[in-house]
Amino acid sequence: MSDLSDRFVTLIREIVHDESSGSTEIGRRLLLTLSRYIEHSRGDPRSAEYIEAALRAAEERPSILLVGNMLRILREVTPEVPPQTAIDGLLLLYDQAVDRSLRNARDLVKGHQKVLTYSYSSNVIRLLSSVEVRSVYVSACWPSLEGLRTAASLREAGVHSIVIGDMDVLDVVERVDLVLVGCDAVLRDGSLVNRRGTRTIVEAAKQHHVRALAIADSLKVDYWGSWSNERRRYEVRGVEVDLEVFDVTPCDRGHYYVTEYGVSDGRSLIDVAFKSLESEWISRLKGVRG
Repeated sequence: MSDLSDRFVTLIREIVHDESSGSTEIGRRLLLTLSRYIEHSRGDPRSAEYIEAALRAAEERPSILLVGNMLRILREVTPEVPPQTAIDGLLLLYDQAVDRSLRNARDLVKGHQKVLTYSYSSNVIRLLSSVEVRSVYVSACWPSLEGLRTAASLREAGVHSIVIGDMDVLDVVERVDLVLVGCDAVLRDGSLVNRRGTRTIVEAAKQHHVRALAIADSLKVDYWGSWSNERRRYEVRGVEVDLEVFDVTPCDRGHYYVTEYGVSDGRSLIDVAFKSLESEWISRLKGVRG
């Protein structure tokens, strides 16, 4: 079990510290990996230790709240529910929540012709690939240039996308009718956490009376007050750049969240999410039996 756990922790750390994927992709990949390992150890009374080991690894990167939230929920329910059953149930519930968020967002995006997005979000890409828009402007997101990946994914899906420089967003926001971004976390005061630069775009949208939406779900809320920012070092043409990865957009900047519960401002989302943690996540998982 110890050798297997060592390999497992190494793999979980690689998933958690993946800098190229969005938080939704990281969370799903972690649950699938956890499910596979626990399935192989079925019948071993120590299989729940995998959840604790994964949580310790996830706590090394507190900026990605989704992963820690998933594991804390599993820790809460596994004394009453077999670990394999709880993990598979949580993955199903989470996929359903994301699908509802995207359905809700689709109704809001329909009819918009020019959209501005930023950085990389698998949910934003799924959404924009499923609706008809004339053009999507994608900010490059220097220095990681995640916007290039977004633009490539959209073009593969047949969506007309235009890559722009990060500073150009202040001009482009005047020409679009919707700003659409992802969400890495929602803080307890309703503030939006996303790739650094998001706040500038959201505030520019408010100034020009352009609607700004963030695609999220209730498992990205900072229930345990554990979020903190991270710094990342890049080397650009031989020069080392040290930057905070995320920025925080206060909930009074005019943006709205679209989640499985519909569209809401930050404070309203927090109220609903804290109620749903027990009723929609923990209680439903405890009601499942293997």
